[in-house]
Amino acid sequence: LLSDHEEHQLGEDGVCPCGWFEHVHVREARNTGDEDTHNIYCASCGAFLVGGVSHEFDENGVCTECGYSDAPVHTHVEEVRQLDDADCHFYYCSECGEFLYDEEHTFEGTVCTVCGYNNCEHTVLDQMSDLENHWFQCEECGEKFNIEPHTVEDFVCTVCYQLVCTHEYPTECYPNGDEPQHTICCTNCNYVIGYGDHLMGADGVCIACGWFEHEHEIYATDGTDDGHLLYCRICEICFGEEYHTLDDDGVCTECGWSSENECAHDGEKEYWNAGDEGTHYVGCAICGELLSDHEEHQLGEDGVCPCGWYEHEHVSGARNNGDEEVHSVYCSLCGAFLYGGEPHQLDADGVCEKCGWFAHEHESEARDEGAFDKHGLYCTICGVFIGAEEHTFDADSVCTECGWYYCPHEEGLVEYEVRDIGDDVYHERYCPECGRGVEQEKHTLNAKGVCEKCGYTSETHEEENDKPDPKPEQPVTEPAVTEEEYEIIDTETLTESVEELIGITEEETENADVTVEIVNVAAVLDAEEMEALSELSATEQVLTVLSVLGIEDAMDEELAESGIVLSEEATALKEAVLSRIAAMTEEEQEAFWQGIAEAFATRVIVVDGEEVEVIVVELKVVRDGVESVSSFGLLRTADGVKLIRF
Repeated sequence: LLSDHEEHQLGEDGVCPCGWFEHVHVREARNTGDEDTHNIYCASCGAFLVGGVSHEFDENGVCTECGYSDAPVHTHVEEVRQLDDADCHFYYCSECGEFLYDEEHTFEGTVCTVCGYNNCEHTVLDQMSDLENHWFQCEECGEKFNIEPHTVEDFVCTVCYQLVCTHEYPTECYPNGDEPQHTICCTNCNYVIGYGDHLMGADGVCIACGWFEHEHEIYATDGTDDGHLLYCRICEICFGEEYHTLDDDGVCTECGWSSENECAHDGEKEYWNAGDEGTHYVGCAICGELLSDHEEHQLGEDGVCPCGWYEHEHVSGARNNGDEEVHSVYCSLCGAFLYGGEPHQLDADGVCEKCGWFAHEHESEARDEGAFDKHGLYCTICGVFIGAEEHTFDADSVCTECGWYYCPHEEGLVEYEVRDIGDDVYHERYCPECGRGVEQEKHTLNAKGVCEKCGYTSETHEEENDKPDPKPEQPVTEPAVTEEEYEIIDTETLTESVEELIGITEEETENADVTVEIVNVAAVLDAEEMEALSELSATEQVLTVLSVLGIEDAMDEELAESGIVLSEEATALKEAVLSRIAAMTEEEQEAFWQGIAEAFATRVIVVDGEEVEVIVVELKVVRDGVESVSSFGLLRTADGVKLIRF
């Protein structure tokens, strides 16, 4: 092994010698043997995408996604696995994945006749090659190592100097800009063999490369700090890069780029498991840019990293990669690549017992993978990814091969709209032209729990919103509340004050049918925070909400002096709300506090002969089916925060 982190080297066909290529992940569920969940991997590249996805069982108790069965009766089907152990190989059930037993190797020479494990020391290695790959091969036992595709320059591999391509393959023609000739390339290595004159059909289109004479419609796109690229909207030929033309506001008049629109990467992050035991990929969840490709794993209390990686012993599983002689071996738990070049083990029918490969000619099928310019080609027989090719559009901008529809929103020419997708937290921005969803964003709920963008209504507000709106009343200025008209709940701690206000102690809430609702709390919390609030005890619900109503410093001081410690869940909710408020712009904060002012009334009370304005909170308590509503205020005194009851 010379390097475990060399950057990809993309060829003219966009494919790295290791087989990686830029693509849209195709989700594939895989059975891990867990009775509740399975994992999702990319069917194209094998990358781990997400773990812990719940099974979807049919009437026979079989998961429709990964094939896992919860049937109580199961007969194990033994499958031997070679896990690079010098003494033993291991037997697993090929159907459920359960470990059965281990067994010592039975060697014939240096190779185990059961599992193929090779204990040869490989002291003499010779470099070998064919037209596609080069590798090192042990002179004693014949085992191959470091099988790699050739790196070709002028038909010769720069690593092993093998003459790689004879170009005895079909050729393909491509437009060459406005030149009177097109380029002719070998379909095996993409090398430009030569140039040929256009073969113009009756419709004025070259039947070989698709070129036709036209006036280019130039547009600018892909803006960066340095400039933007120029393309023809008709034939998509790139004419190069040019500098931005900025107006007085610093916005490019050609492509719309602005330095203010550049993502600061200061929002949420996305993590991808790269199969590495030490690191993962990190991307910006806002713009999708890759921020790091080697960040160390950050294990939580459950031992799982945000990318889904966790420490475990790899369980090897073979995957068909389309090679006629060998397959690759990956971890069936985390998807990490373990090693390549393992020979097929064919049964009497010519099918590999490990990966399922069998000799056949690929029958390609185009699949829409949501890519702007290309679709994927897969074998309909074995499912192996064959390659990618450009879309072929008809007059309606629909690809005739995969059915993908080209929509102007791909170039930012359509204004997106918002629709309710039935989710408690998010709605979807979509293109009204083609109906495709573009991204999800959180609801913006008003005081009635209705999203101002998509119209979604929170379940906790549906019944209240069904009631007719009351007739508007003229504002009435209420007189100041005298000291005889309110009562200060004078207890040693805020917890005791809240318990007295609710009418039940913290311990009793665990055994009594008690629910607490702070009226209009949706003006303070979003839907996700509302759900977290409902998981707290009655007392902590009140204390947590009071801690984010603009007097958090006084509340923190009062809680500390009283020796009150909120639970981890309540503390996390409080910090999440305060962080969300702190991240708002000045205009958003102004609107937020205006919403609170509209949701929570204020009253003027007389304290020691002086008038003081206090926030009034309405508390609805249901205890054993009996509902009661009370109003209380928050009063800041020299002795701390006190609750007053009207």
